[in-house]
Amino acid sequence: MFTPTVRRLIPAALVIALAASACNFATQPDPIIVTATPSNAALLDPATATVPYVTPTPPFVPTPTLPPDVAFADAEQALHNGDYVAAVAYFDAVLAQPDADPSLRAAARYGLGEAALREGLFAQAADALSRFILENPGDARLAHATFLRGDAYLGLSEWQLAVNDFQTYLTLRPGLIDSYVYERIGDAYLALGQPAQSLAAYSKAADATRELSSLVALRERVAAGYLNAGQPAQAIAQYDAILAVARNAPYRASIEYQAAQVQIGQGDVAGGHLRLQRIVRDYPETSPAYRALAILLGAGLQVDSYQQARINFANKDYNAAIQALNAHSSENGFSSVEALMMLGRAYREVGNVQAAITTFQTVLDTYPTDPVFGEAWLEQGRTLFLSGDVAGAIQKYTALATLHPDVPEGAEALWRAGYLYSTQGNTDAARSSPAPPGRMKGCTWARRWPTTLARSAWPPSFSANWRRPAAASFRRRPTCGWAVSTRRTARTIWLARRTRPPQPPILAATTASAPPTCWPGAIRSRHHPPPGSSSTRPPRSPKRKPGCGPHSISPRKGRSTRLAPRWKATRAWCAGAS
Repeated sequence: MFTPTVRRLIPAALVIALAASACNFATQPDPIIVTATPSNAALLDPATATVPYVTPTPPFVPTPTLPPDVAFADAEQALHNGDYVAAVAYFDAVLAQPDADPSLRAAARYGLGEAALREGLFAQAADALSRFILENPGDARLAHATFLRGDAYLGLSEWQLAVNDFQTYLTLRPGLIDSYVYERIGDAYLALGQPAQSLAAYSKAADATRELSSLVALRERVAAGYLNAGQPAQAIAQYDAILAVARNAPYRASIEYQAAQVQIGQGDVAGGHLRLQRIVRDYPETSPAYRALAILLGAGLQVDSYQQARINFANKDYNAAIQALNAHSSENGFSSVEALMMLGRAYREVGNVQAAITTFQTVLDTYPTDPVFGEAWLEQGRTLFLSGDVAGAIQKYTALATLHPDVPEGAEALWRAGYLYSTQGNTDAARSSPAPPGRMKGCTWARRWPTTLARSAWPPSFSANWRRPAAASFRRRPTCGWAVSTRRTARTIWLARRTRPPQPPILAATTASAPPTCWPGAIRSRHHPPPGSSSTRPPRSPKRKPGCGPHSISPRKGRSTRLAPRWKATRAWCAGAS
């Protein structure tokens, strides 16, 4: 098939091929190991950011080889820290070593029962405590272990066993926590369907000594038990016992109302109505008073119209409050200032804006010298604001400070006007809102005006680091009252007067408004000129007036030296050096 020449060439070709294969095997790269393709599509996309998976560290489980004393110390620490699972594990590690000291094993058995009970492992707790009680009959912790096992039995719904343990505890430790033990016995009897025994135990718990708030709550349960047992007289006695110690008005009103309902339900209508009248008279701002009023009026009993208005207004029944107030006015021929203020607010709540403003105006016209004069003016402004008339509210607030500067609420009115300007985005008007003229009474302005200054009055170049100490000078001082806070305000504002930006009108008005009463004695430093002074170095006062402390912002006059760098920088800024 092949020619002789071809047959001679075949062996040579095979040798060459084998040599070439040997060279390829020598240069062959390392084998590639193929792993499983991940099923997570995010891992296939290199552009998708992934969070590396971290294998959670398994909790440490103590081994029996841990020395007993070390394991017990760790168990006590875990129990103290509230790590009850770890405490159970450590106590088990102690008990797993039979060569441990017997006293240490007894303590570990007791601790295991306590830790398991707190963790809710009731079966394990009951078993550990039972073995402790059996193995240590003379131990000082026997009574407490019995009490804890009773709690564990409650968790296991073993009611009779729980009762037995609690009664045993009362025998071992009488007079210590009897009230709480009897309460548990009552709970167990109630679960067993024995209301008579439960009520008797609850009664003993209520008669024993315990903390007041839990005592009155327990007495409520006892009263409910007596009602279920058909013994209303004993239930009322429990309510009266609560009223003898309770001091919270809404709570007293609710207990009195429950007692009244029991009396009425048992046929003692007069006694029940007497309790309801007490609620209406003494607790008009509570919800039981509102329900009591309805019962009394439904029974045809008379209730003072003004008292009806107070109750209805406090419980947001504004239409009923308006009717009662109008009846009160008709009955007496006039309305007191308190009744008019309540009537105006009730009209505002029902949306009758015009009637509310008219009612508040009646207060202003009828009682111009009453202390609520300024409050009625503020209520007019608030009524306008709530009705959406912001411009009218601002005008009303500004008018109070302008027309009645001696009214304490005038400063509050200015603050509200400035705030409303700021909510409208009108910062220029907020800055130019006039400061209180003369010596305006009240300290509200001294508390709130610094916020207005800090946010709108200071020039932009006056950084926040200097606004805060400046605003702090508005605080009221007891030695000179409002005058001192105003004087300190004017002194601080003077530091910002010499700025290159134009001075906001509010600064000049506020400075000029500072009262002169305390100025001679207040200027204790050459850096603090009196109002209206443009000098950078005013003369010092020879002496201060009696009753007015120096209150100098100079660190050299007894103030904390930590403020010195701030005031130094402030003076440098005012002088144009920074």
